[in-house]
Amino acid sequence: MKYLVLKLVVPALILGFSIHTFAANRGEQMFEKMDTDGDKQISLEEFQPPKGGPGSRILENADLDGDGMVTLDEAHKAHADRMAEHRVKMEERNAERQEHMDEVFSEMDSSGDGAVTSEEVRSHIFSRMDKNEDGFLSPKEIKRAKKHMREREGRRGQERGGKWRGDTW
Repeated sequence: MKYLVLKLVVPALILGFSIHTFAANRGEQMFEKMDTDGDKQISLEEFQPPKGGPGSRILENADLDGDGMVTLDEAHKAHADRMAEHRVKMEERNAERQEHMDEVFSEMDSSGDGAVTSEEVRSHIFSRMDKNEDGFLSPKEIKRAKKHMREREGRRGQERGGKWRGDTW
């Protein structure tokens, strides 16, 4: 048993140390590359933000006239453009959700009277859970439905920052 532990733990420690050393060496290499005067400090003149980082993206996206500078007007325009794109995506998403809601409501409204009763909702949920359509819910079908609800609520909770609140029907 002791041999097995050593056989597993020692390589893990070595690998962890190697990764840490690699990361530290990589950081040192980056530091040395920026420290052009060799004084072991990086001045504002030596500092270069990472390519593709937030600062470079601001310039790429907001420098509308391509002069290498971003004016306040350009920043406002770029922000307005991003917000307009976001609004379009939200409208598309809302339209998809509305369409889905219409479909589900139509499925639930078994009487076709344009209104859904609690009995129609109960019947619809039962039929969705009864995968083998035998008119009964097996423990497997209930377990599958609970898992589906957890996953679905988890996705919704992540979108809204909330959490699934339980395990009940």
